[in-house]
Amino acid sequence: MTTQVRTGQVRRWLARAGAALVLGSLGAAAAAQQTVLVRHARGETGVPYQPAKTVVMDLAVLDTLHALGVEPTGVPTAAKLPPQLARYADARYLKVGSMFEPNYEVIHAAAPQVIFVAGRSAPKYDELSRLAPTVDLTVNPKDLVGSLKRNAAILGDIYGRQDEAQRKLAALDASISALRGRAAGAGA
Repeated sequence: MTTQVRTGQVRRWLARAGAALVLGSLGAAAAAQQTVLVRHARGETGVPYQPAKTVVMDLAVLDTLHALGVEPTGVPTAAKLPPQLARYADARYLKVGSMFEPNYEVIHAAAPQVIFVAGRSAPKYDELSRLAPTVDLTVNPKDLVGSLKRNAAILGDIYGRQDEAQRKLAALDASISALRGRAAGAGA
C-alpha cells in the first residue's frame, strides 16, 4: 500500500515547520540578548545572561563559579591552585595571565562575554573593561561573609543558578552556626 502526500499538505507542513523554526530562533535570540545589570565595587555593568565565554582573574571568584557548576573559558595562571581548583590547571582552560598581569592579547582573542576581577586583579579593571564587560567582585574585608554571599548571589543571577547559590549559602550559614555553637563552649 502506498501513501500519497498531496502538494498542499507538504506546503502546509513546511510552513508550520518554518514558523516553528523562526519562533524558536527568535526565542533563542531573545534569551541570548538578555542582560543582567550588576552592581559591583566599580559601579554597574550590563552582563549577558548566562554568558558562554567567561574569563576569571581571581581564584575566589573561580571557586564560587566552580561551586555553582559554571565552566569558565579562561582562568588565571597560578603557581599552585588549591585542591578544589586543581582541575583548572588542565590545558582545556585558557590561561589568561596572572592575577597581577593579565595577558590582554589572549583575553582579547578569546572574545569573552564577561570578565571577573577581584582583590589582586582589581587594579586591572580599567584595561580589562575595554575588552569585555568587567565585574569587580572584590570582597569587603570588614564583611567577608556578607561579601561572599553578595558575590554568590550576583553570580547565581548572571548564570541562572540562583537556586544552587541559595543551597550553597544555606549550607554555609549552617556551617557558621555549628562553628559558633562549638566555639561558645570552647575553653570553658
